[in-house]
Amino acid sequence: MIKLTFTPDVILPWDDLPVKLITAIRLLHAKTPIAEVLADLKDPLTRRFLYRITTADAVPRIFKQSIRFDDGAVLMNFDVNDWWEEGEFVPHRDVRTHTIALLKKYPALTRIKYDGV
Repeated sequence: MIKLTFTPDVILPWDDLPVKLITAIRLLHAKTPIAEVLADLKDPLTRRFLYRITTADAVPRIFKQSIRFDDGAVLMNFDVNDWWEEGEFVPHRDVRTHTIALLKKYPALTRIKYDGV
């Protein structure tokens, strides 16, 4: 079961964006068990989010980056120390793309969180 939560606790229209995000998470989860996907607002002035994926491996791996929205541009930096297989990384890009699309379309969102496994 996919448990996807949004903060503030809003009901988003069931358009294609939440469906695409859930589909992308399922595809990534098929490659490697996912414990958490998180986009959490850290600086409201710059709209900087912590974006993190944590695996449910015996020794969890973390993909972490900052995402900032700047006059329509999406800026990113990366803080990734764990090894990821290409087959895991490729579906992860869709998770990030759809997360960013949701944050752009619904700027009041301060957190998107998936709790897996």
